Amino acid sequence: MDASPIDEPTSQFLAAAADDLQRQLGIAGDVEMMWVGQSPQGVTLRARIRVAEQEFEVDGSGETILLAHADLCRRVVEPTLASAFRQVLDA
Repeated sequence: MDASPIDEPTSQFLAAAADDLQRQLGIAGDVEMMWVGQSPQGVTLRARIRVAEQEFEVDGSGETILLAHADLCRRVVEPTLASAFRQVLDA
């Protein structure tokens, strides 16, 4: 993913997207960081999520940053629930 500097509107969108994702996760996990990358294929958003002591990254992609965010919100559910379930089993 391209790590070039981002403009202010994109930075503000990332902050709002991270807040939105955090509300969706609730107490199941914490959004540690989000990145955005652009390529000829479209936009990719990557979120680093922490569930207890485990961290993982999830990507969402789409033709626009809004579609990438929607894809990320769909994709983050399964690994978050799986990680939370593993935490319960390990307790």
